[in-house]
Amino acid sequence: MEEDAILYSYGGRTLKYILPPPQDEEEEGNADLGEVEVAGLVIAGRFFRLGKKVASAEKCRRCGECCLTLGSKIQASPSDVERWIREGREEVLRYLKMEENGGALITDGTLEMGDESGRCVFLTKIDGAYACAIHKTKPEVCQEYPLNVGGVCKGRVDFRE
Repeated sequence: MEEDAILYSYGGRTLKYILPPPQDEEEEGNADLGEVEVAGLVIAGRFFRLGKKVASAEKCRRCGECCLTLGSKIQASPSDVERWIREGREEVLRYLKMEENGGALITDGTLEMGDESGRCVFLTKIDGAYACAIHKTKPEVCQEYPLNVGGVCKGRVDFRE
């Protein structure tokens, strides 16, 4: 069987990023997040919500607490990596831990994108409110926040439905 791959230019060479096989359906299920039950699945200890938008923009106060205290590393999913390669998002990919192995691009999905204070490098401040500079293509873990941590953000806003 032929493997699915994306050709990618890395360090001046053309490499292949091998697409991971699809997840088995038996991993899908329900996860209990406090008083809210949300359909999703757990991959590598992380909860992924299925079929719904995670947080309403109306509730977000844009205080930036979620991204000001991010830490220096977060985990990117294989679909994040695939999307950034297809979109040519060098500004994101440069933070991804990658290495070459026999003409293939290897990544463990770790994004080292926090600065020494733990602030996300993509956090910007516009007219006194915080915003994500890569909002349209941000990692899934950021898209799912705060329901992937119980539904209440670091700024103490409750996003549970």
